[in-house]
Amino acid sequence: MDALIAEKIRTEKGFLGDANGGAESSRVDMSKCIKLQFEVQLGAQVGGNALALQLVEHDAPVAGNSQNLTSSVPMYVKTDADASFTRVDDGNISALNADAGTVLVEVYKDDMTDGYTHVSLQIADPTVARTACVSAQLDTKLKPAYQVEL
Repeated sequence: MDALIAEKIRTEKGFLGDANGGAESSRVDMSKCIKLQFEVQLGAQVGGNALALQLVEHDAPVAGNSQNLTSSVPMYVKTDADASFTRVDDGNISALNADAGTVLVEVYKDDMTDGYTHVSLQIADPTVARTACVSAQLDTKLKPAYQVEL
């Protein structure tokens, strides 16, 4: 009999509040993960700067060294008015400059520099009030699928 494998997923809350002044999610430990997906929910914005997101990798849960991280996976964007997500290969998420919507940003463990174990997501300062919620879904381990309730 062939064994089936399923991924166990863990969700961590990263940030909820006003992104005015800039915001950063909590650092997520990737040492026991295969990949991570940040889900960014954004409220509408009137005026202010264009939306900009930046992945950051860290070598410690607090303090330590940090540097920008580039994901090998494209982003996906959906405004509240859209029926489905749109793949964004060039990082241009301008569709959400003013509209409410969702951005999905994935990171694979292999994208990280050796010695770096934590990842966070920064939202650049919009210079006006904008509600943002960031959560992270982590694929933490593989296990036999028959242990998973369907």
